Amino acid sequence: MLKNLWWRLDSALTTEDCYYSALIALLDSIRHGTTTLIDHHASPQAVRGSLSAIEKAVKQTGLRACLCYELSDRDGARIPSRAWRRTSRSSATAAQQPTSVGCK
Repeated sequence: MLKNLWWRLDSALTTEDCYYSALIALLDSIRHGTTTLIDHHASPQAVRGSLSAIEKAVKQTGLRACLCYELSDRDGARIPSRAWRRTSRSSATAAQQPTSVGCK
């Protein structure tokens, strides 16, 4: 299931796809009364910008979220190191700006 469906979908995501996918899930969360979410995200073709796109959607909805990028070698060794840098930057930003999206 993962290899034949989800990982293929993850590999095709663009930054814009990440934004709209997050926005749809966030709106559904609001509808069901959820106020805080955790997203363990993966989009190997959109490592740069994907967490920012999701953060933008979270801020627009007024919800809270803890965001991180998946660290795995399923897409080669380069992706995890890029993902780690992105996740580290997001966490540092959240720590400096309490209203920002991130884990606290």
